[in-house]
Amino acid sequence: MLIIEESFERRNFINNFLKKEGYYTCPVDSGVNAIATLATIQTDIILLGFNPINSNSFDVLKSLKKDKSLKQIPVLICTNEIDDIDISEAKKLGAVGVISTQLADNAFFKIIDQFISASKINEKTGLISEETEKLSNKKEANIIPLEKKNNKEIVSKKEEFSPKLLNIVDDANPKIKNKWEQTINSIDDILIIINKDFIIEDINIKGLELLKKTKREVVGKKCFNVIHNVSSPKEFCPICKSVLTKETEIVEHYGEIFGKWFSLKSSPVFDEKGEIVKYIDIMRDISVLKDIENLAKKQKKEYQSLNEELKQTNEELLLAKEKAEASRIKYKAAFHTSPDAVNINKLDGEYVEISEGFTKLTGYTKEEVIGKLSSDINIWIIPEDRVKLVDALKKDGVIENLESVFKAKDGTLITALMSAKIIKLNDQPHILSVTREITKIKEYERKLIAAKEIAEKNEKRLIETETRFSKLFQNMSSGVAVYKPLDEGKDFKFIDFNEAAERITNTKKENVIGKKLLHVFPKMDKTPLFKTLQEVYKTGNEVHIEPFYYKDDIREGWRENSVYKLSTGEIVAIFHDVSERIIAKNKLIEQNQELIIAKEKAENSDRLKTEFLNNLSHEIRTPLNGILGFSELLTESNLTNEKRTSYFNIVQSSSSQLVKVIDDILEISKLTTKQAKTIELEVCLNDLFVETLNEFGPRAKENNINLTLKKGLRDKEATIFSDDFRLNRILNNLVDNAIKYTNVGTIEIGYFLKNNFIEIYVKDTGIGIKKENQTKVFEAFSQEDEGISRKFGGLGLGLAIAKANTELLGGEIYLISEKDKGSVFTVKLPYKPVYLLNDTSLNHLNKNSKQKTVNILVVEDEEINFLYLETLLEANFKFECNIIHASNGIEAVEICQKDKSIDLILMDLKMPILSGFDATKQIKLFSPYIPIIAQTAYVTTEDKQKAMFYGCDDVITKPIKKEELNNILEKHLNPI
Repeated sequence: MLIIEESFERRNFINNFLKKEGYYTCPVDSGVNAIATLATIQTDIILLGFNPINSNSFDVLKSLKKDKSLKQIPVLICTNEIDDIDISEAKKLGAVGVISTQLADNAFFKIIDQFISASKINEKTGLISEETEKLSNKKEANIIPLEKKNNKEIVSKKEEFSPKLLNIVDDANPKIKNKWEQTINSIDDILIIINKDFIIEDINIKGLELLKKTKREVVGKKCFNVIHNVSSPKEFCPICKSVLTKETEIVEHYGEIFGKWFSLKSSPVFDEKGEIVKYIDIMRDISVLKDIENLAKKQKKEYQSLNEELKQTNEELLLAKEKAEASRIKYKAAFHTSPDAVNINKLDGEYVEISEGFTKLTGYTKEEVIGKLSSDINIWIIPEDRVKLVDALKKDGVIENLESVFKAKDGTLITALMSAKIIKLNDQPHILSVTREITKIKEYERKLIAAKEIAEKNEKRLIETETRFSKLFQNMSSGVAVYKPLDEGKDFKFIDFNEAAERITNTKKENVIGKKLLHVFPKMDKTPLFKTLQEVYKTGNEVHIEPFYYKDDIREGWRENSVYKLSTGEIVAIFHDVSERIIAKNKLIEQNQELIIAKEKAENSDRLKTEFLNNLSHEIRTPLNGILGFSELLTESNLTNEKRTSYFNIVQSSSSQLVKVIDDILEISKLTTKQAKTIELEVCLNDLFVETLNEFGPRAKENNINLTLKKGLRDKEATIFSDDFRLNRILNNLVDNAIKYTNVGTIEIGYFLKNNFIEIYVKDTGIGIKKENQTKVFEAFSQEDEGISRKFGGLGLGLAIAKANTELLGGEIYLISEKDKGSVFTVKLPYKPVYLLNDTSLNHLNKNSKQKTVNILVVEDEEINFLYLETLLEANFKFECNIIHASNGIEAVEICQKDKSIDLILMDLKMPILSGFDATKQIKLFSPYIPIIAQTAYVTTEDKQKAMFYGCDDVITKPIKKEELNNILEKHLNPI
């Protein structure tokens, strides 16, 4: 018996009750999962749940009856109240009857039993039996006197099901096995078949992806060894519990190895004797649900603190809403007992229902408004607000906190907030609105606004004062130094230093702030200034110092000072340089010019800061908006499973985007403050580049970009000492940048050895960079122009991070680019091989080597297949190979026309643009003696003969084995 019920509580109620009565049940939560389950088990009857508030049960029923293999299975609809269902519509769609879940247990079971006996479809006519027709026309189905089947029949039903499920994979024909594999691999959750000895017998693709293992590495192993990396079952293991209860067990557990929360469900499978032979384990990733649950708790706590006065009312409304979803009776009670005004209207404004709160607020009774339009009683003081309400509801289906003014029956004007949403009653859209009087709140808001205005005025005055002081301080022609006394005046630490002080002392502010006076000016204790600072510190009296001469290794000149003490205890010295009064005029001109430059720099810096802050705000708020917005939508109870899954994916994607922004900011901060360190370990460049190709390949394909890889060394020679994390960050940022700014075309990534340096490159056909902006793009928070950031987004940190990591590894980065034609970014790093090479090997590895090699053209449109062939050729073939790659037939023909040194061609027959057959035919016209080996997945004799007919010299079948490839190459490169 298959139970389809979205509500967890009702699904458990029906499932547990029927299991107790001896039926073999299988509960699912959606129509999609129901159809997937029906593909693997035999079902006698389907119980379909119906929710009167929001249901897609009829759509599920249509899908079941549309499938020829499922059409004859009887479907019985279960609901809270039969009045909410159009029984004729249910029968029209193919349901055999409707039953209320509010019946007593014995009555509910009796109806189920009656329908199982009566609901038989005539195999010849396809019509429902007369007994079922009569039964489905009765609303009081529980009083029909049909006899209950005996328990032996029920038990036999349970026993005849289990072996089918147990043997469906082991004993089925290939088609059923294939359907089983397709079914379990289409499930979004992780599904594992485990025998009673805890040994894994089967696992779906989702499970292999989580474990990062192949099926061969998992099947036949103990489940606790593979999943938890332990030698015995965990104490929370649901299988261990199921051994005792012989029932399905569900637990929630945090997997430390995976860093995720999982819901673990173990269901026992019985043989003909009722003994457990296997377990079906389903693991569901609920990490996002846990995060959302924690976020919801945090938000709930914040909302409660914001409006304590309305806390009780909100709790009552929330409770009423939750009860409304569980029971229509409770919903009606909450509707009428709400302290706020609650009413239901048609879209034209006609009142359908009002609450007691509506009567208390407006003075109108039900008799005075039901059936009338809102315009008939002139309740809206501002009619445009109702138009705004209706327009918003038609567009979004919901509106919150619309503030307007309403007129009560006695003429009193009421300021209130209205929230409303579209609901369906009898398949017609209606407006459910809740109105709350906010007269007291508005008064409080007016007081709050007045207080805020006063505070803003005070803050404005404070800012103006601080601004005036800052401008005065920085623009003073006199040097100003602020000191903090140390060790009872034995020394003084610089607290502030204005621009004039920098200019007079020829000392930068950043080299002064936080340092001791005698550290910056080592001979100052021999001058009157130092003694005066100590005197002012002790007495607090202002002292003027006559000009004195100071000289050290950096500066010299005459200074005139005035020293005084602040109320904070800090000492201020205002000083002038009086050494060159004669040339003061010329110096003033120079100083003015410096001020202009400083002002321009300040303005440019301010512009860059504003642009960065705007970009940062956008990059953070965009994903944060998705997280908060869709997290709130997930709390709605009327979401379909498809929408809920879509919202989960959006929250997860936005979270990843936000984490990437934060990670980039933290990383550039560590790099620029020299906190980042390198850890050199063994790194295989070929593995690193293949991982990058696999990571960015799908994204490139989505953007119609051909992403290719060129490896410069074999695996052993490509194994170097370096920091794999830094290398990965460099390569990922360069490839991400290339995909971001390439609309269509190709991106090539690769490396080669030159003069004992590894040169990594990323070449694209993107938008390119102007020559004057090519150095600018490596600066943090910079892009070529403002339009770039607006069009493509981002903070402009990717290339800055790549440059900083390159320099951290002792290398350099540079680019060659032409606007609208593309760019080539190159990273040059020292070559530190793990395996020492002699001079002969090193000369072979470097470019410009003159050693004789075999030139092999590999024609393959799939990059992964090409990399596999390249690895086989480099690692196993006894000749030195120079491998050339063509991604389609046209490219292969062009390469052969230009390069006459090709010794052999490995030709994929199935390719876009120009097939391998046609490419072979064209190449043989101008180069008939080049051996062409067809590589194909075709295995028939006719296909091989066709390849030979078009000119191929030999055929090798995919998947290609290294021994076969070596034999066929030796055969055609060394003919006897």
